[in-house]
Amino acid sequence: MRAFLPYVGLVDVVPGSGSRADYRIRLAGSHVECVFGQITGRSLQRFLPPDIDARWRHAFDLTIEAAAPLRFTGRVSFEHRTWLESETLLAPLVSAQGRMDMLFAGFAAWTNDEAPALDP
Repeated sequence: MRAFLPYVGLVDVVPGSGSRADYRIRLAGSHVECVFGQITGRSLQRFLPPDIDARWRHAFDLTIEAAAPLRFTGRVSFEHRTWLESETLLAPLVSAQGRMDMLFAGFAAWTNDEAPALDP
């Protein structure tokens, strides 16, 4: 499990105005912070430009609406790091009161020459 921790994140789902939630990064593993910088403890709008903030919110909202884990793949679009491919798993975490108040995130990014091996 220790080898996996750098790729893990936790995202707080913070009640917002109306039905819209806000999101704050509770914990970001060292691999996540190598790509996005020191984001632990910060809300999305504090470190993401508006267009990327909207994409992250959309992915988080979709995960909450689905009430199920979702997988996303694509290129990283953050501070001109477009050479990085990525894969993200988002999964809702439910509190003892039955509220989805946190998301689990698994995130990995790599360059084309570091592509992860796929099992046959």
